[in-house]
Amino acid sequence: MMRELLSSEVAVIEARLPEAAGPGGLVSADRDRRAAESALGRRCARLALVELGCAATVLQSGPHGEPLWPSGVVGSITHRRGYAAAAATTSDIVAGLGIDAELRRPLSPGALGRICTREEIALSELESHPVDAMIVFSLKEAVYKAVYGATRLALDYPDVTVALDHASAQADVRFVGARADHPDLAGLSVRSWFTTNDQMIATAAALRRRAG
Repeated sequence: MMRELLSSEVAVIEARLPEAAGPGGLVSADRDRRAAESALGRRCARLALVELGCAATVLQSGPHGEPLWPSGVVGSITHRRGYAAAAATTSDIVAGLGIDAELRRPLSPGALGRICTREEIALSELESHPVDAMIVFSLKEAVYKAVYGATRLALDYPDVTVALDHASAQADVRFVGARADHPDLAGLSVRSWFTTNDQMIATAAALRRRAG
């Protein structure tokens, strides 16, 4: 899924865990699955670096658990319910890169009000299209990863607005509120993409520096 969202200048590796045998739903099993997904995502990242021509290396983690990419490389990792992906490219291609994967399911009404602004809800009729609301959530996650990777600036949900364009499978992403004029975001533009299938939502965001 993720490969179709990003250009050939971006190395994208996707993988799935083998189907687990036996009954699911136990807390310990869920923890084991998440740990396995995280390890699979890190493996995808190593393979993406090799595809870029970099030496295979174990990525270290930052203070918030984020992957620390080699100098001159930007990238992102995501994993969800047995699926994992990593994307990486060089920093002369984009200033920041973020990817996210979510289950294709409605966003709960309680989460909708926390994640989306009233303007977003009204513009995209998200109360009537709760799966679209999950796409918006996933896009915001991808944007946050891209911004944090490029600037170390942590965003909150109200700092970004997203308007979906299903015809192009892209979104209009804007920084709003106090973040609209933040110096770390000055000169940055965002491009974002999304795709879905019967089970999953995949999103990606890239930051570019405006000329001039």
